[in-house]
Amino acid sequence: TLLSDSPLSVLGSAILYGAFVLLLFFFSGALALVYQVVWSRMMTHVFGSTAVAVGTVLAAFMSGMALGSWYIGRLADRRGNPLRLYAWLEIGIAAAALASHLALERMDAVYPALYGVLGKSESLLAAIRFLAAFLLVMAPTVMMGATLPVLSRLLITAPERVGARLALLYSVNTLGAVTGVLVTGFYLIGAFGLHLPVYAAAAGNLLIGFFAWIASGRSSEPAAAAARRGAGPWTRWPPGSR
Repeated sequence: TLLSDSPLSVLGSAILYGAFVLLLFFFSGALALVYQVVWSRMMTHVFGSTAVAVGTVLAAFMSGMALGSWYIGRLADRRGNPLRLYAWLEIGIAAAALASHLALERMDAVYPALYGVLGKSESLLAAIRFLAAFLLVMAPTVMMGATLPVLSRLLITAPERVGARLALLYSVNTLGAVTGVLVTGFYLIGAFGLHLPVYAAAAGNLLIGFFAWIASGRSSEPAAAAARRGAGPWTRWPPGSR
């Protein structure tokens, strides 16, 4: 209709579209840190050292996110629907995180037998233990790292807005990450243990993927285009950006 295609209607839709994407990315960042905090705690039992456990998980997270941002992020340039790709990434994160968590949970049972197979070599066992934990934690983080470039491709098309848009996306995701650390570290683990928070986080990733999938098929083209072009006050954040 004439009213639904009016500039005011498109502007309002663009604001809602951008806010919706940012909200998804906020919760995505929060859920990622649920995994990181829980797995750091689990790795303390595996390595017997908090410093080594946190260092291993952090190294795996940073490596996986860098790899995903570089490799999978390039697919966004060749996909006509970045939000649909983002939905698949969130679903993949849920599946990979669950598989990694179940495998990490069983590491303690494997090491005694592995110790005998390796000729009771403590140094070799330590190396294999580190590599196994590193790869298991890294698996879901590869897809986590791809979410930022994919959503950047969705919302950034004008070169002059790259800095402001990227800063907005990154800050929203970081705020979600801080929220995830605080809630998990100070409440979830103490109240529910090490497993239920991960299962809930995986369910959250599935929900994000579901909502993104639905939106990718139903989103209004005028609203999406306006959001990418820069319509709406949210696109001019931070204040003074152009």
